[in-house]
Amino acid sequence: MGILAERLQTWKGGKKRKAEKCVDTLKTKARYLANIGLTESERILFDMQTLSEATPKNKESSPPTPNNGTCKTSDLIYTADEVLEMEFPETPWLVDGLVPSDGLVLVAGRPKAGKSYFCLQLAISMATGDPFLGQFEVKRGNSLILALEDRARRMQTRLRKNNYAPSSDNYTIFISHKWPRFNKNDRGLEQLAEVIDKRAISVVVLDVLQKFFNDRSAGKFVKNEYSQSYEAFDALRDILPEDISLILVHHTRKGEATDKTEMVLGSSGIPANVDTGIVIERSNGGRARTAKLDIWGRDIEEIEGMIELGNEDDVWRWKGIAGEPTESPADRAIRDALLWGRRLKYTELMTATGLKPETFKSARARMARKDAIRKDETGRWYSTAPF
Repeated sequence: MGILAERLQTWKGGKKRKAEKCVDTLKTKARYLANIGLTESERILFDMQTLSEATPKNKESSPPTPNNGTCKTSDLIYTADEVLEMEFPETPWLVDGLVPSDGLVLVAGRPKAGKSYFCLQLAISMATGDPFLGQFEVKRGNSLILALEDRARRMQTRLRKNNYAPSSDNYTIFISHKWPRFNKNDRGLEQLAEVIDKRAISVVVLDVLQKFFNDRSAGKFVKNEYSQSYEAFDALRDILPEDISLILVHHTRKGEATDKTEMVLGSSGIPANVDTGIVIERSNGGRARTAKLDIWGRDIEEIEGMIELGNEDDVWRWKGIAGEPTESPADRAIRDALLWGRRLKYTELMTATGLKPETFKSARARMARKDAIRKDETGRWYSTAPF
């Protein structure tokens, strides 16, 4: 029970009370198993299992168990054969084909690169249902922008440039220009968790990341303290319900870098610890009308895209993939499956192509980004080509 006892010391409030209700039963179970000749390694495994059972679960936010809730071994161990039999839903997207809909998303760039404007446009698309960057479907929902470097006047100007109007679906954008820091004294994280739940928030934007940590830890945060970055990001993940995205606006370093992750200011633990990363490169001191997007992540292929500001409204729009081949064999298989006006659902289309699931997922996302295929109101995919 050593791990459980130590963990209970750190739990507080309702979480601790729920865990304590489990302790008497688990202690009885532990005393029994401790006397039946378990080896030291078996006792350690049991201690880990006991802690897992005692940890309070949030029924609304816990991830769905693969394979209809059945698991042939413990919650801690499964075999390679078993994972091959598990069934997982299609990747849920925040921005279709570009950004998955949960976890930590890093948006980094130099000053005046358009990071804040980029995030605001995403929030507007989520509220109104308009395509993001004029191209991509987004998950509808409320967003919260904590814009600590901006003020209401500037936000009003940007909203007007985007022709923002209240949504008929009652989705909106919540905005704040002041927020408590993420430390024990100011309780900024706890208050953020409360707002996410109370306002039904789907996306939170922290603009900029550095502003949310106390002076001492923030100082370490950009001074290549790898462990400090992990601790900070673990704390952010702990408050996130399933299917919620937390966008971290951050800066890139001066000078050139051979890898996009090396462009991120501070510790290498920052790009290593996010689920999706986006670097915005805009030349001419932030005055260029075009910018390059470098996108990478745990669940997506690397993408190099181009965006461009409109001449009349100063709104970012998708320009295309930088240097992408015109058509791969997987793309051709999807195109052929949708010839002559055929419309197929996701699984039907994958079956028709004969592609492996991962290959099909990447190709479908790639073709959707190029607007070569679209999804209709019934969820069926069709080709935009005339034949």
